[in-house]
Amino acid sequence: MFAIIRQFNAAVKRLYSVYSSEKYAKELHKTYDLSSTFLDSRGATAMTTFERPHLTEQVVEHCTRLITDGTWAASDMLPTEGELARQFGVSRTVIRECVRVLASRGMVDVRQGRGTTVTTPTSWNVTEPLAQLIRADRPSLLNWLEVRTILELESARLAAARAGEVDRDELAAALRRVTDAAQHPDDYVEADIALHLRIAEAAHNPQMRLVLRPLVQPLRTELHRTVRIATATVAATREHTAIVERVLAGDGEGARAAMLLHLRRVADEITLVLDGDRDMAPSPDHIHGQD
Repeated sequence: MFAIIRQFNAAVKRLYSVYSSEKYAKELHKTYDLSSTFLDSRGATAMTTFERPHLTEQVVEHCTRLITDGTWAASDMLPTEGELARQFGVSRTVIRECVRVLASRGMVDVRQGRGTTVTTPTSWNVTEPLAQLIRADRPSLLNWLEVRTILELESARLAAARAGEVDRDELAAALRRVTDAAQHPDDYVEADIALHLRIAEAAHNPQMRLVLRPLVQPLRTELHRTVRIATATVAATREHTAIVERVLAGDGEGARAAMLLHLRRVADEITLVLDGDRDMAPSPDHIHGQD
């Protein structure tokens, strides 16, 4: 038994020495041709190796890290496509796809003939995955509405305390758009969403609006259906008016209470819509053709 263990340990040592040898490292890099040298945030030279088959994903992850840790700071111009390809030891196609992904996330701004620059964090499209999750998670829609309610109550309270003159003018204008669209369901839903986001903006916490947007936008489909419920638009317009009036009056608790009343009714209407969907769904007996 001890002889077997000694043989095993010796084999492991030989294997380690081979894998850590300079010759093996050179062969590995030659095989993949994926070594890259770049300057880190301290100006020191560092080595990064990307491996197939998930090459593009690895380069995207690496570039994302360079942006988030400040190595590539906001407003910095990225190296050219060719320079990045040489630095990372990958093809131009991989770099092109990487930049496309970063642009879709809002992390870089690509201008034809002017190059690619890093954007500020407030421009990053980091909320889209959450919006997609909410769209796909219809059984939990009321739970997401509850999360939205928690945020919007504080949003209304803060807006009442922090809104400036520009905020007040734009909130009044947003409320007029809601009122004017009362007879046009599609326009009404868009005006409704815009008003809620404008209230969040008046709270002067950019992260509030950033987080609230993906919670509001995916509810668009259900809102389109609820505005067709008799009296729903009338009630919503009255509630929106009360919310804005309390915000403009600087009444934080009043704005919070008005928002709570509004979102509770919205939850009731969405529940009614979802219950109707369940009632209309075919039963298992009908699916299987049974009486």
